Amino acid sequence: MSNTSYQGLLLPNNSYHLLNSNDSYFFSKNILLGNQVNPNICSSLMALPQDINIGSFTYHSSNYKKYSFRSNATIIEYGKFLDSESQHKFTAKDFIFSNTLYIKMEDFLYSAATLNYINSSIEEYNSNGLAIDLNLYYSNKNFIFSSFIKNYGFIISNYTNYSETLPQSYGLILTYKPEHLNSILSCQYELFSDYHEINIFNELFVFNNSSISIGYTSLAQDLYYSDFNYDFFTGFSLGFSTIYKDYTLDIAVKNLGSIGIIHSFSLSKSIN
Repeated sequence: MSNTSYQGLLLPNNSYHLLNSNDSYFFSKNILLGNQVNPNICSSLMALPQDINIGSFTYHSSNYKKYSFRSNATIIEYGKFLDSESQHKFTAKDFIFSNTLYIKMEDFLYSAATLNYINSSIEEYNSNGLAIDLNLYYSNKNFIFSSFIKNYGFIISNYTNYSETLPQSYGLILTYKPEHLNSILSCQYELFSDYHEINIFNELFVFNNSSISIGYTSLAQDLYYSDFNYDFFTGFSLGFSTIYKDYTLDIAVKNLGSIGIIHSFSLSKSIN
């Protein structure tokens, strides 16, 4: 008997990740816009329903020849729980540390490999796992077509003898920059063992250093109230990004209908 656990690996670690569920969106975006990547650090805070909080810190290197590197540390606090029988209160949290290497293989072909380590704790019990993500990007003019696999790995140590598995998935992403519109569109299809998810996302660049984003997830179909006034915006996310000197501010919200709303705040600083 098995159980897919370690769902912290699926939670977002920054505002853009919340909006489109694509943790490598910034990489495709920089390719399409021809941006030179400077070294930067980013700190993110997210508040989820049911007292779940996420704190994340990321370092991204500049391009060195054909390579760039990203390192991220994320802490997920799941809040306090009450055992109904013993009335004992306990806490749960995840710590995730990941390192990603991006490689330019050809002018039109890129790849990325990520190694994730997760430590999950419930009171005095601990469990650990290692997972690998692999991405392949094909660039053609205003398009980037990418494929990926996520969270393929193994459990180092379990809480108990109960068998657990990582939340493995694979999928495809199409990212497009319209020729006559200062915008980026993306569509992602991700397949899990027992369900699939489609994410549609659009970032519209306004003024000189700002953008407005909107996203939608097909998970909304399982989150409806059965009340049109509530259901209309379920699954939608909205974001705003602005740059001032060496700082970038990203704000995002996501409506999960009957579950609640996620708020995200990310602040980045270029350290060139």
